[in-house]
Order: sequence, then structure tokens, then C-alpha cells
Amino acid sequence: MGYSYITDHHDYNDYGYIGLIGLKLANVPEAITVEGIKLTKKAEFHITLICVRKIAELIDHERAAAIEQELVADFAVYQAEHPMVEFMPKHEYYLMRKDDRITLVGLMNMPSLEPYFEHLRQKYDRQLPTQPAHITMYTIDPAGHRGIGILSEAELTQYGEPVIIPELTDVEVAE
Repeated sequence: MGYSYITDHHDYNDYGYIGLIGLKLANVPEAITVEGIKLTKKAEFHITLICVRKIAELIDHERAAAIEQELVADFAVYQAEHPMVEFMPKHEYYLMRKDDRITLVGLMNMPSLEPYFEHLRQKYDRQLPTQPAHITMYTIDPAGHRGIGILSEAELTQYGEPVIIPELTDVEVAE
């Protein structure tokens, strides 16, 4: 998978996602078992901020490719004025299932995300969902490459169920 760096902290990948990258979390075990399913910790952590490809489709299906490029450029400008790097774990976890993929995501509090989506709603005059800020922490895929995109709260509840994970009680942002 290829990446383009938008800032020192954000990238845009071939799947059409912009993410906050290079995140470090402390107190995250290498593996956990949830509902009898062994999940392996991902090698890297990021917060997917926006699925540019899907949002572009929601804005204007016929111009989606052009709008995708607009959204990436707009993100860089918006982020320069309103940094999108602060986050804190909420200690809320969802076991996600879609097709043959199973992951565990941890929801994050990211105060700058909702204002960004409000900016997009106003700019494009569309009712766009705010993507739930989350980190895919574990996956059934041993290589850790196959996550599950979450476009909205509706998709979070469609593909996921809240779970309590005692092993993750002390997760925190590492310095």
C-alpha cells in the first residue's frame, strides 16, 4: 500500500484514507482474546480521520475523483490552521466484524474532528457523517493489514458491538 505524506503527522493512502500517524500507546498487550477469538496487536497505530473516497462519493458521485483531490488539499489547509493531532483514549472498545475480518477498535476523543466535518458540511452543503475517531488496535489478520473502515456511527454499530476489555484498562498515550 502506498502513502503520501500531507504533513509530518498525517498521510493519505491508496485506499483513500487520511490518517493521524505515528501514534504510540502504552500498556497494550501483544495479544488478547475476545469472545474466544485471539486477536493480535497491530504493528502500528493511526487514527483514520476521513475516508476521502467515500466522502467524495457522498458529495458528488459524478465528480468524486476530482472532489477526492480537493478534499486532500483542503485537509492540508484546514489542518495548518486547526491542528488535528490531539487525542485521548476513551477506553471504549468495539469488536468489529465484516466479511472475514475481525478487529478490535478503541474509540478516541479527538476534539478537532467534529469542527473539521462541520467545515466540510458547510463547504459542500451536504449532510456528511462525522467518522468516529478510533484506532484499530487488534486484528485477526496476523499481518495486521486488514482493518474495517468506519464511515459513521451507524457503521460502528452495524459492524461492531461494544465490549469490555479488562486488559486495556490502563491504555494511555505514550510520550
